[in-house]
Amino acid sequence: KDRKNNYIYSEGHSPKQKEYLLWKNNYLKFKLSEIKLINYGIYSRINKTNKIFKYYRELFYPNDKKIVTRDILDKLDSLGLAVWFMDDGCYNYSDNTISISTHGFGFENNEIIQKYFEDKWNISCKIRKSFFERYKIYYFIKLNVENTQKFIELIRYYVLEIPTMHYKIGLDNERKQKILSKRKITRGYYYQKNKEKLKQQHKIY
Repeated sequence: KDRKNNYIYSEGHSPKQKEYLLWKNNYLKFKLSEIKLINYGIYSRINKTNKIFKYYRELFYPNDKKIVTRDILDKLDSLGLAVWFMDDGCYNYSDNTISISTHGFGFENNEIIQKYFEDKWNISCKIRKSFFERYKIYYFIKLNVENTQKFIELIRYYVLEIPTMHYKIGLDNERKQKILSKRKITRGYYYQKNKEKLKQQHKIY
């Protein structure tokens, strides 16, 4: 909130993703500026104050806790999916799949997301879990190879407009070679050492 109790939209990216932020701002038409931080270099930021953000704040945080609902998800088109993925998605070069960082939504909200993809886009996804330290468990969305390609076809047009984001849909061959090379060296040793832990982390629901 600002001093007049309006909600402010603000977003920052590293210099490497400045092109993405400029592309996004072509749709948002917000005020764009650059801020220099002592420890982080220069990054871009867009700021906008508008009464409409009060509506979205209350939609996503009804009890000051972030949630996702089917009503929210149904507002997304392919452009919305592309922005969501470029913000919070990851292309896994080791197995040509994608995952979406939905860790902050809890298991029930991830189930809503899972059903949304199946119903609206005919995309099947799994709910995986990851651990923070020893006790905290988070859940996130994971797509297999076939459904990864379905998803990429939905968002490809928008991602291809931004050369620095092509790596998000598996088009960075240099990155792929580095990951595969590193994985080949460490895979055997790490798996043997953490076999039981890995089985629990990758349990599919």
